[in-house]
Parts: sequence; C-alpha cells; structure tokens
Amino acid sequence: MVRKILIFIWVLGFVYFSLPTPRPQIKVNGYRSQEPGDTWQQPNVLAAYYTNESRESIIDRTEKAFNHTYLFNLKVPLYTITLIHPPEYAKQVIRDTHKSWHFRELVHWQRESLFISFWEPALRNKSQKLTGRDYLIANKQKWQSKVTFYYLPSSWWWRQLIWLVEVLSLALILKMIKQTAKFNRQIIKVFKRSIKS
Repeated sequence: MVRKILIFIWVLGFVYFSLPTPRPQIKVNGYRSQEPGDTWQQPNVLAAYYTNESRESIIDRTEKAFNHTYLFNLKVPLYTITLIHPPEYAKQVIRDTHKSWHFRELVHWQRESLFISFWEPALRNKSQKLTGRDYLIANKQKWQSKVTFYYLPSSWWWRQLIWLVEVLSLALILKMIKQTAKFNRQIIKVFKRSIKS
C-alpha cells in the first residue's frame, strides 16, 4: 500500500516538474531601460523599466501572468509563493551594483523564480531622512521608480533528479520508521515477559 502511494506521489511530481516553464510577458507603463546591465549583458534580466506606475499594480499584474502555464494550449494553474527579501539581497542575485528599495520573489516550488526589484528614491529618502533627488531621469523625463525583472529558471533534468531523490528519501524514512516500530514492539513484549516471570 505504501509503495503504491509513493509511486502515485512520484508520478504527480513528475507531471508537475514536466510542465512547460512559464515565461511571463512583462507589461509596465513606462520607458524600457537600455542601460548596460538592463538588456543583453545580464542573460536572466527580462526587462527594466522607468515608470510612474504604482508598485502594487505592477506586482498584481505580474503575479497574474506568472501563476499559470500552458500545456497543449490548455491553461494550467501553478501555485505561486511570494517572498519579500531585504533589498540588499538584490546585489547578490542580480549584480553587485544594483540599487533596490523593495525586492520580491515569485516562486514556483522547486521550479523557477521571478525576482522583481523596485528602486524608489523618494521612499528611500523619506524613510531614512535623506536629502537628494526624489525622482529618476531617463529619456529626458522624470520617473518615480525603476523596476527590474530577473528570471531564474531551472533545468528539467535537475528538477526530476531532485524529486526522485526526495521520493526515495521519503521511502527510506518510512521504512526506518516501520522497522523502529517493529523493534519497539519486540522490546515491549520482552519487557512484559520479564515482568510476568
């Protein structure tokens, strides 16, 4: 019975990890950055935009575009986990010169991640009581923020290999629990016999 359940779990994972990787179409109202590091220089940077659009609307639209994939033209939902990291973490993920004030990660468990970085000088200045320019200038216009999208996919083979190791580890743990329970029962029997005698 346990073996059948484990096989069923493995098959579910195999199907999940075999679904096509979603690559969301990024839509932001603003000016697309052409600066070094925002285009082809960083392979996993999808796009960077200067914008006056609110952070909430950008995140909401991006989450809706990222929480599904397509299989044979059928829309398949994917559960998205949202993580909010310290802004300093963006320097480790994107590049060491990257500026960020809000750094968020959208995760598909053990599959891929989409990082969204916001640089908002006005909020940074207000929060830290700093003086300086409260806006960004690009394409001869003023913008309240810059948003960068960084995509981190994973290999199909690695996903399947890790999943197989996890299922085999679970089978081993269950076997060890069963053997331990059997051993404990034997000890209890011996203990009861010794009391009777």
